[in-house]
Amino acid sequence: MLNFDLYAISTTKDEYHSSIDEFFPSFEEAMAHRMEYADWSRPHGEVQIRKYPAGKKDFYPSEKWNIRADGTIKEHRIYNWR
Repeated sequence: MLNFDLYAISTTKDEYHSSIDEFFPSFEEAMAHRMEYADWSRPHGEVQIRKYPAGKKDFYPSEKWNIRADGTIKEHRIYNWR
């Protein structure tokens, strides 16, 4: 179980697969490092940031942000897993 929130940069590798590239302690730090990564066939900086909340036994994200290459947020989703 996590004792703290964790933020991950996730990228697509092809049409069917994605993976977590790196973990960070804050959303701001993940945003600062996003230019090191890119979704498949997209410019650097175009990534997903996923939040894994503290206090959960499972490892499912509670939020996801799709970030454009210019740093703006394309989409923000909140998940309510049961």
